[in-house]
Amino acid sequence: MYYLGLDIGTSGCKAAVFDLNGECLHVAYRSYSVMQPVHGAMELDVAYVWNSCLSCLEECGSKFGSRIAAISVASQGEAIFPIDREGNALSCAMTTFDTRSTSQAAYLKERLGNLPADVLLRPADNMYSAAKILYQKENGAQNADFEKKIWKYMCFSDYACWMLCGIAGIDYSMASRTLLFNVKDKTWNQQALDICGISSDLLSAPVPSGTALAPIHAKLAAQLNFSPDTLIVSGGHDQQCCSFGVGAVADGVIMDTLGTTESLLAVSPDCAYDERLLNTGIPCDGFLFTGSYAYLGFLSTSGQVTDWYKRTLLKNQLTFAQLSEGPKAPTGLLAIPHFAGSGTPVLDAKNRGLIYGLTAATDTNTLFKGLLEGTAYEVRLNIDKLKEYDFAIREIRVTGGGASSAQWVQAKADVTGLCQTVMKASESGCLGAAMLAARGAGHIRDGEYPWVKIDHVTEPDPENHKRYEALYQQYKLLHQIIGEHRHELYLP
Repeated sequence: MYYLGLDIGTSGCKAAVFDLNGECLHVAYRSYSVMQPVHGAMELDVAYVWNSCLSCLEECGSKFGSRIAAISVASQGEAIFPIDREGNALSCAMTTFDTRSTSQAAYLKERLGNLPADVLLRPADNMYSAAKILYQKENGAQNADFEKKIWKYMCFSDYACWMLCGIAGIDYSMASRTLLFNVKDKTWNQQALDICGISSDLLSAPVPSGTALAPIHAKLAAQLNFSPDTLIVSGGHDQQCCSFGVGAVADGVIMDTLGTTESLLAVSPDCAYDERLLNTGIPCDGFLFTGSYAYLGFLSTSGQVTDWYKRTLLKNQLTFAQLSEGPKAPTGLLAIPHFAGSGTPVLDAKNRGLIYGLTAATDTNTLFKGLLEGTAYEVRLNIDKLKEYDFAIREIRVTGGGASSAQWVQAKADVTGLCQTVMKASESGCLGAAMLAARGAGHIRDGEYPWVKIDHVTEPDPENHKRYEALYQQYKLLHQIIGEHRHELYLP
């Protein structure tokens, strides 16, 4: 008996099949492109994405067919789009970092200002779905039939489940990312809905992750080579599924996904949220497990910074491995990796990158490591902010493409002073979704994580950590100076 996790990302989708021991038997991947038709746009063609998903599912079905018992979905958050009753998208999906809804976010911030911080548990930012809905409504108004055609607004997770089995259910972790959801009460927020001019009927019904929705449509099962008894199970936000897949599901252990961007996720049984945390941009989402909450910080650029360095300055003449042959000790450089604005805990799309401390003696490999150190300092800023809210963090579980870089992982350990546990699973999002599928099918019980497997642990170097402590204080000072003069330093 096998389980399939479908991961719908921004640049591609993948489907992975796992057996009852959590061994990955097969991965199917299809890429697609983010479209940028106008300034600020970052959108996806919904039909193309869905056909890519179907292609991945069909590839897995052709190999394992009727042995796949259940399917669940991990999905990028925030991206949302209107559909008609037949499932046709009425616009492209605006992805997380699409900035066209900036004015709509400002409007939401003004109108939602009377709500306490601990209701929606996040700032009114243009990344969230509510601002995108307002933008789509305002820009679809030129088509007189636009509003009449809308049956639902959906994110990719509930859309995939609905297309597969006909049940429109959005899990709590994804609903949290809309800015329309009462995270504690698990209901749609009427005030936010009214401001956006929509009713809850235009959204999927909120359900817990791991909920058995319905068997796959019989016609689709035949097309994809699945059994008609294959169960479709509600999934979760991709970062939460990654967190589940690496076993970062309780106090003391956080997940770090090292990729083009970087996400940090900490799980807590408590929901402590106030204006101070609101101002950091760190949201609090309903977690995959009822009664737990996920605090999600992020770096808007992480691996992208090193890719820029290799591509732009080095013209791709050196590989990542060659560049990693740099110094073991701290470089002394202070690289602020805000190459696409800053993520948390200083959420500002207008911030810019900076490399301080360069001399004529700075060589290629030293500068490369300095960029890695910059991402580690940003992670430390997020961790320190979480510690202010009584998170007793003792371990970081590392996943994503960057986890294969021993130099990068060691820099994280040395800067943070925390053990970095590198996981065996390379497809942690798919693994988390497949575990939800197995839970929905009743084959994994609550509190069990039998598929979570550790590869190795990287310990901090005590001497390096001591030196990084002094450098980190300088990094924070540089951050502070830039923050105090942010508006004077803004570039168009």
